[in-house]
Amino acid sequence: MKFALSTVACPDWTLNKVADTAQELGVQGVELRTFGYGSCASACDPALTAPTKVQSILRSGGAAPAILATSCRFDDVVFPPVVGWAITDVNRSAREGKAMVELAADLDCPIVRVFGFEFPVRESRRAAIDRIVSRLAQVADAARARGVRVAVENGGSFSSASELAELLDALDHPCAGAFYNVATAAAAGDQPVHGINALADRLLAVKVKDFSQGRPVALGQGSPHSQHALGELRTQRFAGWVTYELDRSLLPANSDPMPTLRDSVRRMFEWTASPAFA
Repeated sequence: MKFALSTVACPDWTLNKVADTAQELGVQGVELRTFGYGSCASACDPALTAPTKVQSILRSGGAAPAILATSCRFDDVVFPPVVGWAITDVNRSAREGKAMVELAADLDCPIVRVFGFEFPVRESRRAAIDRIVSRLAQVADAARARGVRVAVENGGSFSSASELAELLDALDHPCAGAFYNVATAAAAGDQPVHGINALADRLLAVKVKDFSQGRPVALGQGSPHSQHALGELRTQRFAGWVTYELDRSLLPANSDPMPTLRDSVRRMFEWTASPAFA
């Protein structure tokens, strides 16, 4: 497996500082959080910089653009139910997703992270999945044309591995797979080891993080789920990306993420018995 850091931990950092940190910690990649073109929510958003420059900066630290983490979701309800298909912009989310596919391809980033997300209680699950899949399939087709893959992260109405697998079964696309967030899955009742096995060869990437009393902490300071998940991935010789995410927005404004990042990456290497971090 290959390790990456998520820039969710450092929205105020420059890309150069991200690259320097990746080199210091010995990770092979970076999960680049993007809010799309024109957003100023993150200083290291790759949409704010020329793609070739982003690649050059990251590779100066020995890291690759691993995952483009977007906010794309495909659950917008069509209203009114029948006429709405003719009078509303039902494919807006698909266009946004395809724009992110283009950005990932320009960055030479192999994976675009998206979500399926939620649907109203009064709507049947089958109808909701059909609507989400109709848009998601357009994005997956665009990804196939550009040589990247779409990874759907579990969350919302698809928080467990079985729910995410149901969505992927309905999509049935060779360029789409799963991005399994261990903490989200555990909160939904999954045993992450079982979830990893349930997703099997559809698993493109895995996210690990830890909490204690509702606040983000370094790996190993909260639940054992991430350790168990990493152990299972090692057993299976998983060759994809494993991202560590520290949600900076849940920490005090002036907190320094480096101690937590350093401790968490060390644990990732220790738990997988890798000599890469000394």
